[in-house]
Amino acid sequence: MSVEIIINELLDISKGKYRYLQILLGIEKNLSKSIELDKPQDIVRQIELKDKYTLEISELDMKFYTLFNKLKSGLGIDTIEKIKVEKYPQVKELKKIVGEILKLTEEIGTVDNENTQILEKGLETMGNKLRAMKQGGRVSNAYRAHKKIEK
Repeated sequence: MSVEIIINELLDISKGKYRYLQILLGIEKNLSKSIELDKPQDIVRQIELKDKYTLEISELDMKFYTLFNKLKSGLGIDTIEKIKVEKYPQVKELKKIVGEILKLTEEIGTVDNENTQILEKGLETMGNKLRAMKQGGRVSNAYRAHKKIEK
């Protein structure tokens, strides 16, 4: 496989990954809204979608790294920066899309961290409520037991 073909395939994979990441960002934002509106079914649906696209992205990443390793060994390089843009002009576009992917990944990570923190707080609050209910149940049971003894 020629270097040009590999670079073009890497470019196609990167464009696909970018599209999936845009979808994933939308899912993260929808998840934020679902959390804010306290809609558990929507939260579950968004998490399932997130898992689906994360898997798709992982598959693209595996393809990318396999091809990128072929490219590196074929050119005798260790980073994309060492590819001569003059000789392979499509590398310029590849570098650009990889940079955009990194920015988008950071944005997704920020929203995901915020969502995770909110969900963890919600779980902690729910856990506290459940413990309080359980404690209330113990008190109620003890009161009932005491009433039975008095009779």
